[in-house]
Amino acid sequence: MKDETNNGLSDDAKAVELPEVIEGGEITGIDKDFEIDPVEKHKLTTARWLAYALIAILAGSFVIHYAVMAWLAAQGKTEALERMENTFSAWLPVISGLSGAVVTYFFTRERNGKS
Repeated sequence: MKDETNNGLSDDAKAVELPEVIEGGEITGIDKDFEIDPVEKHKLTTARWLAYALIAILAGSFVIHYAVMAWLAAQGKTEALERMENTFSAWLPVISGLSGAVVTYFFTRERNGKS
């Protein structure tokens, strides 16, 4: 049965005093139209898609490499496994360096005053 005198609140909940409402003032100037430079928008869109592509290539490289390595191991082709390891050892630093540069650019571009 619900306690109607306390509106369902415990004694501790009733004892808490709510803070006084503070008036925040009036908000003005939000009806401005913001113009976006089409060239800058194109640059940002291109950079974003380039970053997505490089990260996807990095992830895809890992998936494809390990799938091929597993298949070669199952087929018993040890010579091909060694060549595949060498290829991946050369490819990984290149693609991870490019991906790292893209991520660094996106995290530091606002600090450098670029949008």
